[in-house]
Amino acid sequence: MLVVTMSTTKRIYMLSPAWTILHYGKKIMRYKFVYFVVFIVLLVHVSDSFSARLEKPEVRTETARMEAMEPMDKMGADKASVVADPDNELEKSILGADIVTFAMSLKGKPYTWAGVKPSTGFDCSGFIYFVYGEYGISLPHSSRAQYKEGTEISESEARKGDLVFFRGTNPKSKAVGHVGIVTSEPGEPVRFVHSSTGRGVVEDGIVRSYRRRYIGIKRIL
Repeated sequence: MLVVTMSTTKRIYMLSPAWTILHYGKKIMRYKFVYFVVFIVLLVHVSDSFSARLEKPEVRTETARMEAMEPMDKMGADKASVVADPDNELEKSILGADIVTFAMSLKGKPYTWAGVKPSTGFDCSGFIYFVYGEYGISLPHSSRAQYKEGTEISESEARKGDLVFFRGTNPKSKAVGHVGIVTSEPGEPVRFVHSSTGRGVVEDGIVRSYRRRYIGIKRIL
């Protein structure tokens, strides 16, 4: 006669598939809950970190925008394309001053025929082409063609950033042959920075031979 005790029944039950699934299922569910909590904590942490990273580029972008609007007088830096409001004389005056600051930083660069780069030097129109180009203002690489741009003004009205034109060194020719950037303010004797054939980028006044060769001043801005 087979006698089945309670303990024997329990042991038989514990060996059954149903008990195994129920027993380990409870453990798995308990661990799953722990894993779930850990997962939620990590998810919140990653979300906060990702949000912080998204905010940083906005700060850098605003900083870059503010720096681009400051006077750009450092060689090798990328310059923003700054276009002044055509109806705002103050903006145009400020832009002209910035252009002069940059142009004056190139003093001492050598004269090079057809040159348009600081590394190799400039001719007179190449100097204008490069400086204005750094501010997003496209001008032709020819003093004669540049003279066709802008509005003609008097010497007394000339301000920083205007272009002043002269005949070339050939006394028989009355055509435009030289150009510079005005560095003086209205009412002052006109001074200009330019790339001179014998001296490279220098600043001069409209005196002596320049007075004899003087043609006029154009406002580009």
